[in-house]
Amino acid sequence: MEPNRSEYPRPFVITVGITKGGACKTWTAFNLASFLGMAGYSVLAIDLNPQHDLTADHRILMEEGIYPRFKVLSHDIVDEHGRLAPMPDLRPYGNCQFIIYDTCQFFNFPVIRYAWQNCHLMVAPYTPDCADLKNYATAIYYYRHLPAPRGPVAILPTKTKILKNSAAQTIMQDALELMRSSGCEVPPYSQSYMLEYNDLMSAQNTRWVYSRIMFRGTEKTVRQAFIDKVDLNLCWILSVLEKYYGPLPARTVPVIPRNDIPAMFEKLRAEAAQMESERMAVA
Repeated sequence: MEPNRSEYPRPFVITVGITKGGACKTWTAFNLASFLGMAGYSVLAIDLNPQHDLTADHRILMEEGIYPRFKVLSHDIVDEHGRLAPMPDLRPYGNCQFIIYDTCQFFNFPVIRYAWQNCHLMVAPYTPDCADLKNYATAIYYYRHLPAPRGPVAILPTKTKILKNSAAQTIMQDALELMRSSGCEVPPYSQSYMLEYNDLMSAQNTRWVYSRIMFRGTEKTVRQAFIDKVDLNLCWILSVLEKYYGPLPARTVPVIPRNDIPAMFEKLRAEAAQMESERMAVA
C-alpha cells in the first residue's frame, strides 16, 4: 500500500490501459465512466484510441436521446500528417471529479505514456488468453518503471469462461494469483462472479451495458444477472480507490439509481433533452 493522500485527488485520474488490443479497454472505460456518473460524480472520459470507439458510442446514445452520465473528449494522438499531437487541453473540464483515460495499446506515443504516468489508478482489463500473459507482464513492467509516484494497478478480468474443472479456468486463476503476488489488486471473489463473455453484449450497437437493440420486432437487452456482475466488478474498483485513498469524495450531482432501469432511462433521457435544449439556446 503506497498512495494515501491527505486530500482526495481532484480530478481523480483513472487510466484504462494494457499493451494489447481486444482487451475490453474501451468497454471498461465507458461503463466505469457511466457507473461513476450515475453514482453522483462529474466525470470526463478522454478517448485516446485512434478508432475513437468510445466517442462514437457516446454519440450514438446521445442521438438516441440518452445521456450516459459523463462527458467525452476525443483526442487524436497524431494529426492528419502523422505528426505527434499535443496533449489534450483539460482546462474546460477543471470541475470534473473523475477523469478516465481510454488508451490504446501503443505505449510509445507521448500522450499514452502521459496518461499512464499521471494517473491515480491503472485499471488493466485481463482476458484469459494464456498466450497473451506476456503482454500483461510487459505492461506492468512498463508501468512500474515510470517515474514515481505511481498509483496501484487493478486487474479486471473480462471475457472469462466459467467451465467447471477446465484447464483454462485453472490457468487463469494461476495468472491472477501471479499478478496478486506481484502487488497488483485482483478481485477476491471466484471466477463465477467475474465478467464473462456475453454474446448479446457484443451484438449491441454500443458498449454501454444498458444498450438495447430491436431484433425481429423484439427488444433485446443483456440479462440482469450480467448487469449485476458488472455492478459488482465496478464496485470492486471503487473499493480499491477507497483502500488506497480513503472514502470517496462528496457527490456533486444527483444520484441516478440503477435498480429501476425504466426510471433510470427516464432520467437519462430528461438530462439529454435538457443538454440539447441548452446547446440550442447557445447556438
